Amino acid sequence: MTTKTRIDEARAELREVLLRGDVARRLGVSGERVRHLVALGQLAPFAVTVGGIRLFAVEDVERLRAARENRKAAAARAAMR
Repeated sequence: MTTKTRIDEARAELREVLLRGDVARRLGVSGERVRHLVALGQLAPFAVTVGGIRLFAVEDVERLRAARENRKAAAARAAMR
């Protein structure tokens, strides 16, 4: 089974699986920043293919995106005081 087939199977099973580039676009960061977020433990892939491709669940990415937006909003409110 090829890596492409595994990704397609995971996408079908979970409805939507994100690759690093997809995650980067959703978060508005670079692919390298996504690697850094994984290294920091702020984002964890739900699976890694045999070829080493990390697959991310949409729910995890959206949760991180919301948390980042909340932190930015809180910092902006604090700066206005």
